[in-house]
Amino acid sequence: GGEELVRETNNWGANSLHFEYANNALIDVVSKLVEVGGEALVRETDNWGWNSLHVACKVAVEWAYFNKGKYTLLDETFLNILTQHGGAQILTQTNNKGKTPLQMFF
Repeated sequence: GGEELVRETNNWGANSLHFEYANNALIDVVSKLVEVGGEALVRETDNWGWNSLHVACKVAVEWAYFNKGKYTLLDETFLNILTQHGGAQILTQTNNKGKTPLQMFF
C-alpha cells in the first residue's frame, strides 16, 4: 500500500494521479493521492513525458470544448495542490514534444 501503490504505473507509464485527472478528478481523491505520493507522484511522467499537470491541462481543454468554454476541471484548488507539491518545476517541465503543461492550451 501507501506510496508504492499510488506511484504504480501501467504500460503507458501513467500513475494514479494521471488516471484521476483523466477521469473527472475529485478534489478529495487528488488531495489524498498527493498526500501519500508527494512531490514524486506529482512530477512523475508517463511514456509521453506528461506530468500530472500536463494531463490536467489537456483534460481541461477537452472539457471546455465539449462544455462551451468552461474550464471547470482545472480550478484554483487543483492548481494549488499540484504547484505546492510539484513546485515551479511542474510548470516548466516539458513533455516529449517539448511542451509545458500550460502550452497544452494552445
